[in-house]
Amino acid sequence: MARDWFRSPGWTALDREDFETRLKRARPTSRPQYLRIKALSIEEETPEGAEELFRRVIADYAEHWPELAFAHERLGDLRIRAGDDRTAEDHYRLALATSPTLSGTTGEVHLKLGELLLDRNGPTDEVYAMLDAATRHMTLNKSVFRWHVLAAKAGRASGDRTTAAASAVIALELLDAPPQFSRHPNVGLAEADQHVISMLRELAAGRGTQQGSRRSWIRRRGAHPSPHD
Repeated sequence: MARDWFRSPGWTALDREDFETRLKRARPTSRPQYLRIKALSIEEETPEGAEELFRRVIADYAEHWPELAFAHERLGDLRIRAGDDRTAEDHYRLALATSPTLSGTTGEVHLKLGELLLDRNGPTDEVYAMLDAATRHMTLNKSVFRWHVLAAKAGRASGDRTTAAASAVIALELLDAPPQFSRHPNVGLAEADQHVISMLRELAAGRGTQQGSRRSWIRRRGAHPSPHD
């Protein structure tokens, strides 16, 4: 249907021609939104096309900062998917600079950047700073789960078994938490693959790798998000 022209998942030459024709007819203030929605619609099957559209949002609509912040975040996600963590880092940092309150984003940019930095550099002060900052933006159980997975991994990497075990236990509890919204039971649910679940179970049982002594970061910083009811 014509009203769904910006949501279709196709990105053939004909699809692109139709999209561009309709985009030109749209109100200028609506165009960055249509670019964003179309990019999301095609990114699974055509990530390079999605990247092109998100880059157009950045290049052509810099004054639309919520769309700009989201475009940077999504480009970071796509670059992670492509194995380009350096460019992903740049985009995550630009998303944070564009929208410090994370308005217009998924609310998980600090966590995404923290995951990237932990994988590359280990449990640095900036990783813990990302965990601290993320606590101000978490409303859904899936975000709280992601926080605890990152905290558990950071604790394991630093030899802090207390943090690793405590966060692993809460993360596992979140996987069994009931829906937060009765009318939208699938919104915000925590999910994980078997590899992550196995890691969490191991850490929760206290079998994390000890790499030195370190006081519990969670206890020291007073940052310990709990599952939402």
